[in-house]
Amino acid sequence: MRHIAFAKDPDGYWVEIIGLKDQVTTETDVTTYRMNHTMIRVKSAKESLKFYQDIMGMTLLRTSVNEGAKFNLYFLGYKREGEVENESTTSDREGLLELTYNYGTDDPDSDFKGYYDGNSEPQGFGHICVVVDDLDAACDRFEELKVDWKKRLTDGRMRDVAFIKDPDGYWIEVVQNERIKRRKDW
Repeated sequence: MRHIAFAKDPDGYWVEIIGLKDQVTTETDVTTYRMNHTMIRVKSAKESLKFYQDIMGMTLLRTSVNEGAKFNLYFLGYKREGEVENESTTSDREGLLELTYNYGTDDPDSDFKGYYDGNSEPQGFGHICVVVDDLDAACDRFEELKVDWKKRLTDGRMRDVAFIKDPDGYWIEVVQNERIKRRKDW
């Protein structure tokens, strides 16, 4: 795989480095850098894809099947107008979620320990965040869909943030998109 590189940050997190499609340069300009995607490992691709598409409203933008290496990658994001599933480029996007499924992890007899949700031991990765058009309505919808909650809006002192869990226990912070509807006078 000569089209990607990895660097480790001071805490040991891997940072994947990719270039834009067909980009040819001899110098680099950090002002052009963008946060492209976050990768999480999932136990069941089917369950996770259903959750992120049906519950979180994401679109499957690209799938990479790697049978020889025994893993698949699924890139999800919020669809741009005119975009078609699996026909879009993802290197020029921001805010994507990459689900990595290692073959056999959904086998109940498997002892695979290839991922942690970051919030149980050993702690590390914390959560992703999604902004919504109407926080109260979104939380009502999540309640109707019987999502697994980490923190409802009514829990604790922070009444402007909720956390739900995906099928693997990863936390998803849900906050109001203040450009669409003001919730608080920051």
